[in-house]
Amino acid sequence: MAKSHGTVWRLVMTGNGKDFRMQEIHTPSAFEGALWTTTGVKDAATIFHAPPGCYINQHVNMLINDWTLELYSTNLSYANVMQGAEDKLEEVMQKIILKKKPKAIFIVTAPSVEVTQDDVEGVANKVGFKDAVVIRPPIGGIVSDGKDEAFLRMLDIMENSPEKMDRTVNLLGPTNSTFNWIADVCELKRMLAGIGVTVNTVMTAGATVDEIKRAPQAGLNLCMYPYDCGVKVAQEMEIRFGTPYRDEIVPIGFENSARWLEQVADFFEIEDTPFVKEEMGSALDFARANMFFTVTFEMTAALSFDNNNTYAVGISEFFKGEAGVGIVMCSVSSDLAAERISKVCSAVLVNPTIEEKRDMFVSTAPMAIFGNFYDKKVSMDEGFKNFIFADIPTIGYLSTENCPFMGFRGAKYLVQSLVNEVYMGIFLETK
Repeated sequence: MAKSHGTVWRLVMTGNGKDFRMQEIHTPSAFEGALWTTTGVKDAATIFHAPPGCYINQHVNMLINDWTLELYSTNLSYANVMQGAEDKLEEVMQKIILKKKPKAIFIVTAPSVEVTQDDVEGVANKVGFKDAVVIRPPIGGIVSDGKDEAFLRMLDIMENSPEKMDRTVNLLGPTNSTFNWIADVCELKRMLAGIGVTVNTVMTAGATVDEIKRAPQAGLNLCMYPYDCGVKVAQEMEIRFGTPYRDEIVPIGFENSARWLEQVADFFEIEDTPFVKEEMGSALDFARANMFFTVTFEMTAALSFDNNNTYAVGISEFFKGEAGVGIVMCSVSSDLAAERISKVCSAVLVNPTIEEKRDMFVSTAPMAIFGNFYDKKVSMDEGFKNFIFADIPTIGYLSTENCPFMGFRGAKYLVQSLVNEVYMGIFLETK
């Protein structure tokens, strides 16, 4: 396994001033994870207590992956950082409360503020805004650490509910800048509705503050991305609010989607689930109509998921176990995910460098590659044509509304994308 490699992505100009090459890849930090989590709450305001350079970089990066969002900053000067920035934070909070009238305010501290140890909580108490939440992402932490810290801090505004609503669940894990979260949430909501279960709260992308507050009313928590984030807050909600959770099954592929849904049905003691039978029947019809087994049998694929370990787990198991696709290489950022994936793939890299990925692409020669923009560039340089975007960063706002990877429709889309890439390659090569 490759060693952890958290570096900064940049383009390097060579001597003649014309050629560019990729040198390193950016690894999202805990601060990005926290901001992605808080900005997903629609009627809340997020303040990044940070210098302007940090704010601009984060805002631009997020806009690449999401249509629109609001992010505010204290725009700290060098003097603020050296002498204290508590007055600056108070001023910004007062302005936002007056002009935006948010339902909640999330204050995410930058590394510079963590070093100077500003009394951010004291400022929030002085301002007196009821639902002000201070989030201090761990310095040196990875993106999942920031997401989990933000989730945990949001527990402070939740309203305990001893009585649970029957047949209701929370979906834990989706945040801004999570690849394909919109489509995945829509598909899982559709599936749950098929067995008579409603979604109480999505935590946090697309949620409102009121939905976050009422999260303890749900009867069950479902971790959508258990190999990335959400499990810690699920565990804490079980302790504080008595809400059980499930995180064992990743609903990717036909069989695991059915198992995931049946698990929910069993929890709520829903005995008759004709919806599952209908969906599995539709899956078989799809397979016959598209003859995908004749195409995918003995195909090979490489999966590069630096920012979505759960996708790597689910897709690898689906392709290997149901579609007959050999997984010749998989890249992830979690040791836990790597351990599970190693059962279906012998070449699993954890936090590889871009050069280690390049070498693995070349040595394994996959027929299709799933990954992000960096993987696309590297694979093109080495002559690989069959590529499917499946992780951030992408090229702008891509594949995030109509093409789920999760659920029954997600399984169809994954197979369809893979088969189309193969057919397109054959068509182009025979012309």
